[in-house]
Amino acid sequence: MVSCRSFSDSARALLVAAVLLTRLTFTPSVGRADDAAASDCTVLAVDGAQIHGELSRIDGESVHLSGQQTAETVLPLDSVIALRMMKPPAAPPESPGQWLLFANGDRVAAEAVRFDGEEILTRPAALLAVDEWRVPVEMLAAVTWSQKGTAPERLETRLRGDGLREDLLLLTNGDRVTGELLTFDEQNVAIETSVGEIPIERSRLAGLAFNPDLVVPPSTPSQGAVIGFHDGGRMTVRSVRLDGAVRTFEVEPLFGAALRLPIDAVSMIELVRPGLRSLAVVDVSDVTVEQTPYLSSAPSPVWNGNVAGGALRLRGMTCPRGVGMLSGTSLTFRVQSGDEAFLAVVGIDDAADGQGSARFSVLLDGGEVWSSGELTGQNEPVVVGPLDVAGANRLTLRVDFGEYGDIRDFADWCTPVIVRTQAK
Repeated sequence: MVSCRSFSDSARALLVAAVLLTRLTFTPSVGRADDAAASDCTVLAVDGAQIHGELSRIDGESVHLSGQQTAETVLPLDSVIALRMMKPPAAPPESPGQWLLFANGDRVAAEAVRFDGEEILTRPAALLAVDEWRVPVEMLAAVTWSQKGTAPERLETRLRGDGLREDLLLLTNGDRVTGELLTFDEQNVAIETSVGEIPIERSRLAGLAFNPDLVVPPSTPSQGAVIGFHDGGRMTVRSVRLDGAVRTFEVEPLFGAALRLPIDAVSMIELVRPGLRSLAVVDVSDVTVEQTPYLSSAPSPVWNGNVAGGALRLRGMTCPRGVGMLSGTSLTFRVQSGDEAFLAVVGIDDAADGQGSARFSVLLDGGEVWSSGELTGQNEPVVVGPLDVAGANRLTLRVDFGEYGDIRDFADWCTPVIVRTQAK
């Protein structure tokens, strides 16, 4: 059943303004078929519409799309949830194995080249940027080297240490060395240990985790975006702009000066603003998890990743934020004052290789208000909502078993957001 309750007057007025600006009539799921076929971008709006076009401009106020058969479409930023770039690579890029793992959960494909005691000089992956970047060391949880083909999520797991209060070097043979990092460059790493300073050839290292006591996670901006890259990386930025003639995004990262990112490296841009509350950024202790394993056990839900150990990917779209779970799992969130509507994009992750079969549903205070029916790894992603949540106390996201039990039921809730009342 689909909830038929409506948005508040403020949200409805915003949507009307967006439609007037576009001068087009949209179906709930697509724009004009001609534009969809030729587009390089699909915009997910707060009313659940998917608007297709050639991305020509992003500025501080609006998103501009052009189409072969239509005039320019101008969407106010406040009417946009996310932008999906529609030309993914034929196959997901192989993980470069060299990652910057930020303390806020961001991860960027880049080689940590040199450490001077305060900043780390980094060399981004070739498809991401040409210039080298400098990153304050306190913003990083870890860096990885020499692990080509290994997903960053798995590397993060290997670099975790319960009760770790020192820097940690992980060697390629699995050995670990703890102490105080002194310096590193492209050839060597020096670390001060309880038995003195030890030099290690960098080629022998899989990664480096920094002392958690000295790490300062960059705060999430109230306004900005989270960018998802085709290689599975993501980056939180304070702003993102695009001049279509240049075909590169200009972003203001949390760690330094403005950067330029090639449009071909970007899979998805999820906007951040006070009127959107991401359910992928919550205190996990406030979320109730219930699982009914098909057999004896089931993996726990994964925040910002799939349950197979990789990035969230739906038909080539790499999602920067969301929740991955196996069928037989439900998550319950508290609805807050000012919450108005819930939206998400759901499907079986590409890691299932076209397999899997599961049913997604949304419940409010225990009553079902939306269901996907059975989805497999061959179905296209489905937009959920907007579902009115005003006045409810609990929002539950549930995935049930399909025809084949839980076999490869790698279920993804991508871009799960609550649209909130705008401040006057």
